[in-house]
Amino acid sequence: MTPGCVDELLYDRFFADIFSQLNERELNWLFGDDQLHSIRVYNHEQRASRFIDWNDAPWPVVFFLGFLHKKHRFVSTKLPSPKYVVKYVSDAINRFRWHVHFANSESVKQHKSLRYRRRTQVFNRTSPPEVDGLCFQLRSFIHSGILEGIRKSRLRSHRSWANVRPIELAARDWLASSKWAALPSDKCGGFVLVELDTLHQVQMSLLCGPWYSEFGPDCAEQTWRSLVPQYRRICKKVLELDDRVTYAVLFSSLDTGSKGLASTLIHTVKTHKPPGSVAFRPVHASGNHCFTGLMAWISLVLDCALQKYRHLLQSSDDFLDRIRSSSHDSLEYDDVWLHMDLKDFFMTGSVAFLYIMLHLLFPCASGIFFGRRCVSSCRISTSRPSTCAGCGGR
Repeated sequence: MTPGCVDELLYDRFFADIFSQLNERELNWLFGDDQLHSIRVYNHEQRASRFIDWNDAPWPVVFFLGFLHKKHRFVSTKLPSPKYVVKYVSDAINRFRWHVHFANSESVKQHKSLRYRRRTQVFNRTSPPEVDGLCFQLRSFIHSGILEGIRKSRLRSHRSWANVRPIELAARDWLASSKWAALPSDKCGGFVLVELDTLHQVQMSLLCGPWYSEFGPDCAEQTWRSLVPQYRRICKKVLELDDRVTYAVLFSSLDTGSKGLASTLIHTVKTHKPPGSVAFRPVHASGNHCFTGLMAWISLVLDCALQKYRHLLQSSDDFLDRIRSSSHDSLEYDDVWLHMDLKDFFMTGSVAFLYIMLHLLFPCASGIFFGRRCVSSCRISTSRPSTCAGCGGR
């Protein structure tokens, strides 16, 4: 693109509005040569992906997905309610007050599995005068700024999109009316354009498989109400046996109610695979699950139990740490590294057999879920180690 073409674009009212509010770094990327290597397009018939070209999507979409994918924003034309503005500002102030209150206290470092978003409790202690003054100023500035923005937005004749720039709005409008859906890649970073019909076909084939069964749309509330008493009973037993968790950690996740019972099915695209093997990775997103408290405790127990097995890797970072810390004398010149990828790995076996395995690994935790009478009545058959005779899971 020549400088004369750029001048003509900037004199045009439409393009001047699109380019407004962009900084020098963003403009350099727009007029550079790497735009088409930032997004991929998926071909379902060939099971392959390729880099995008200008016939697939306009340049605002390429800029939005290829350059701003780390700042992916979800917006709507609905203005924020003053009720929610006051609520979230109060939560932020309370969290700040609690942080200052416990800043100098000697607290035990919490396990990573127990760190999840919980409802912020109202600060009911005494804060220093300087903290009270700072919180008052923060609350006043935030309230006045947000309410002023809402007031100005309501006075405008056109649609207001808060802090979203015109180029981002143009990209979202095109994506909303196109045949494409933008899915994140699995390991390469960035986004992949997938046809909506293809995505719908992949999701339906997955949901119609043997791993899923249809659940009535009106059964979520009833199921949640029937499971909550059992959840509370198990949590009380956990509190009696394990002092690493607290009542708030286990029970605060129930605040989400039945809306946090079902997971959200999302997909990533395995663009790192060779042509012919590119597929989708289904992810069951349940970060706001109503039973997150007990899930976090189970993860804590599993991590502690499996740490004694040195042949099990906790993550890729754990593997890299072991390689860096290993002695060069333990590695020979002709050593060969092997990598095995397990596909569709699921636990198999009878329920009673899983009871036995659980009891051997976690003798205290198994009594919480199944009771001592159930676990003690199971016996492993010496002739067939893969089967189990006993209570049958009842």
